[in-house]
Amino acid sequence: MNTSTHENKADAKDAELIDRVIRDAGSIGKVWARYGLEVGKSALQTSATTLQKTASLLGELASRLQDQQRDGDKPTVTTTGQTVSTDDTSKAS
Repeated sequence: MNTSTHENKADAKDAELIDRVIRDAGSIGKVWARYGLEVGKSALQTSATTLQKTASLLGELASRLQDQQRDGDKPTVTTTGQTVSTDDTSKAS
């Protein structure tokens, strides 16, 4: 076997190895990209759920305040387990 043939076989093995490394790196990149997208999706779904619950609570609060105004009741504030009228907040401590 001459030197030229040996070098050609080495070059072919190197080229094969380089192709394999590129394929594997591409596969690994796709796996990480898919993982990142799944995590992002989950985070957005959690945020959306939280925002829906917050919006619902704000709607309930607005409705209660409207009911109190319509009934002529003064809004109340609860502090440390003690409920007081907003006209009497100086007594809450």
